[in-house]
Amino acid sequence: MEDKKTFKDWVIRTISVIGLIAILLLGAWGIIQLAFAIPDFVGNFMGGSPSSLLTNTSAPKAESVAVSVAPILTSGQSFPISWTHQNKVGNYGYQVVYSCATGLSMKAPLPTGGTQTVPCDTPFNFTNATSKVDLVPMLTGKQQASVTFTVLARGLENGQVTATGSSTVTILPTVSATKPSAPRSTTSSYVPAKRTSSLYGYPDLATTINSSQIVGERVMVVFTVQNVGTNVAPQGWIFNAQLPLVGGYTYTSAPQQALYPGDKIVYTLGFDDQYNQYVNSPSYSYPTNGCTYATSYTYDGTNNYQNVVNNCPTYPSYNYTPVYQMPTYNSAEVSRPFSVTVDPDYLVTDASRTNNTASLSLH
Repeated sequence: MEDKKTFKDWVIRTISVIGLIAILLLGAWGIIQLAFAIPDFVGNFMGGSPSSLLTNTSAPKAESVAVSVAPILTSGQSFPISWTHQNKVGNYGYQVVYSCATGLSMKAPLPTGGTQTVPCDTPFNFTNATSKVDLVPMLTGKQQASVTFTVLARGLENGQVTATGSSTVTILPTVSATKPSAPRSTTSSYVPAKRTSSLYGYPDLATTINSSQIVGERVMVVFTVQNVGTNVAPQGWIFNAQLPLVGGYTYTSAPQQALYPGDKIVYTLGFDDQYNQYVNSPSYSYPTNGCTYATSYTYDGTNNYQNVVNNCPTYPSYNYTPVYQMPTYNSAEVSRPFSVTVDPDYLVTDASRTNNTASLSLH
């Protein structure tokens, strides 16, 4: 009996061991399957695939157009407008649009090399530019204008605009057509001195203004440059004259001759005096039944600004008859500085620089 029981126990134990091994194997297989299933479960739960969770750390960047243009422009002067198209897909064409403003138009280049006037709120790009185009604003009148430029990115496959970019600028009116011109006459007279037998030390170029005269719209300034030193000033030096013209103007002379001690040159510099065209500008008054409508201009040293007084009704029942008032020119009320500097480039080893510049105020 003991032998049979022992055999039975051995069989039971063998079956138990086999069952335990089977359970362990099944458990390991289940863990492996679970490890493969977890990423898909998490990906489905989060709304994306496992690969997207591993590689996409942020959302795709939005498509955009950035426009670059100078903040202040001047009527009649060419300027570039450029743009960059970020995160685009496919092929694109670009168009430029500018907003409407009183008296404003825009000239755009043509493939033939000329230009064409383009009205406002009208897309254009005659040269099929992809990143920049040069335009010319044309503004009539004396008032500046605020204008917004917009660049449209249009897909070539479907013709749809997928991105835009804008920039707002200020356009200034053209400097008055009567802007003073450059000097029209410069004369000189060389006055030699007795040559010094022995030269020593340094030259010294000194400038003095002899006289000035205003005749009508013409200014004449006489000044002298003299070598008051003890050595020769070699040829090649120049002088600059700061002229009181609208917007400023610097006259630069040609290279001048050598000056020995005591030598001098007397210059006469003539230029247009057009300030009279801006001082006390003409005004227009409109007599009406008890109301006032008047226009005048104020000159700030660079531009004329329009002043309007209007307390009249807006309905067109009045027949305004302008009365032209002749301006009273009084250029003496305007201080106009004039100066001349000899050897501004320091080409001469000058003994003193304190006497190189002379100035006065024209009246």
